[in-house]
This record gives sequence, C-alpha cells and structure tokens, in this order.
Amino acid sequence: MTMQEIAERLCQIQGGRTPYFASFALIARAAALSRETVYVAERGEAGDHAQRRLSAVLRALDACELRFERSGNRWRAITPPPVEGLPRQCCVVKARGFTPWGPCERCRGRDWTPVVLIDKALGYVCRRCVPANQLPAFGARLRREDSGCGGTLADHSPMIKKRTGR
Repeated sequence: MTMQEIAERLCQIQGGRTPYFASFALIARAAALSRETVYVAERGEAGDHAQRRLSAVLRALDACELRFERSGNRWRAITPPPVEGLPRQCCVVKARGFTPWGPCERCRGRDWTPVVLIDKALGYVCRRCVPANQLPAFGARLRREDSGCGGTLADHSPMIKKRTGR
C-alpha cells in the first residue's frame, strides 16, 4: 500500500467507518510499532519500515485474517483458522447453523455481519455478497452488537440472554 492509502485507511479506522473494531494502540501492537508512529502515519509522514509493517497489518484486517477480541480488560489479536477445514455457508445463514470464520459459498469471504432476519431470528450475512444497503430487501436489519468477522454463538445464546436480561 502507498503511504496515502495507509493514511486514508487509518483515518477511516479512527473515524469508526470500518466494519470491525481496531484502535491505533492495537494496530501499533500488531505491527510492532509505537502508537505515536501510527499517528504520524495517519498524517502520511511515516518511513519505509513503518509503511511496510502497517501495510501488512491493514491488509490482514481488510482480508479478515486478523481481528481483535476482548478478554476481560485485555485486548488480543486473533487469527482465524484455515479455510480448508471449515464448511462453506450460504450468504444468509441463521445463527443456529452459523460456523464462526466459515467461508461464504459464493465469494469465499469470511466477513460476516450479524443481523436480525425477517422472522426475528438472529442470523449472519456475508458483507461482500449482501451490502448493508441491501439488507431491507431481505427483510433483515443490523444488530447493535456487531462483532465483526465471525463472532461467537455464545454472545447470542438464549441462555445468556435470559441471565443478562438482554
């Protein structure tokens, strides 16, 4: 990626205009750089070494090969399992039949959006095959707790909802 592309992407991430969560501190940790270097790169003024490292991390985030997950008060980077061992899924799937990190059968992407389907069932749609502006055509709407790529079924389990009252 060029420095201008990196700067534009970092501005999108900081503005919250990405489908996944990533902060500059997490990106810096994943790229083995200081947080200040990431802020300098946002202005388009980073060196070649920082450009190579940030480019690799941003590509991994965009390709859904890297995500960040919160465990207690700590954030950690997670990488998905290899695609070969996971079954392909339809581009619109109910939560009961959803396999986290599983590829879409159409585009083989692993970027899923949690939605509420027309029958009030929880489900997931492939972000590449079904953009957010086409969700009403399916009778679906976005869920508030968008967990980004994959997600876990435990977050949306009926038992957890009963206990927490959500």
